Amino acid sequence: MLKTALEAAHSAGRIIAERYPDASNISEKGFRDLVTDTDMAAEARIIEIIKDRFPDHGILSEEAGAIAAKGAYTWVVDPLDGTTNYAHRNPVFAVSIAVLKGNEPVLGIVYDPIREETFTARQGTGATLNDHPIRTSPTSRFETAMIAMDWGHTNAQRKQMLAYLHPTLMSCGTVRVMGSAAPRPGPCGGRAVRRLLSAEAESLGRGRRHPPCP
Repeated sequence: MLKTALEAAHSAGRIIAERYPDASNISEKGFRDLVTDTDMAAEARIIEIIKDRFPDHGILSEEAGAIAAKGAYTWVVDPLDGTTNYAHRNPVFAVSIAVLKGNEPVLGIVYDPIREETFTARQGTGATLNDHPIRTSPTSRFETAMIAMDWGHTNAQRKQMLAYLHPTLMSCGTVRVMGSAAPRPGPCGGRAVRRLLSAEAESLGRGRRHPPCP
């Protein structure tokens, strides 16, 4: 499955990179929630590859919705995590693909096609960046930590985040809002991928066997 996930992510990434920064056919699928023809093309390519290799697996994708599984595995896909950045020509976005067995993430890929960075995690084997092992930051003090957050789409979400921001900003090292949860610290596939990447990198970090991610 890892080989298929990598092929799908890189193939979709090529579509995204080839079309950037000339995003066209931008539309709103919800309040402050954009979608482009690039999202759709990248998603179609990912689904095509997965269905060809694993026709019995389910797929839950950002734009296409759900394809029911006939077995235990479901692929969770965000073909362009950071669409708003992409549409505004801010080069912070990525392809996110995860595989669940039941409700448990077992495989995660995040591919940044602009920087050509591929983050990979498999349950029990650790996390890598371009095949080099990574671990979580050694920072243990909140006052020196970098905190990532997202504003959300709705006014209610943004009010809540502003309420969190003031006490956090007064206590931490700094705060960043990147506009995409996947390629840098910080929707659908991204949550499962980040959960697995974080868990696997943390397991390596406890043993301090590898240098931190550059």
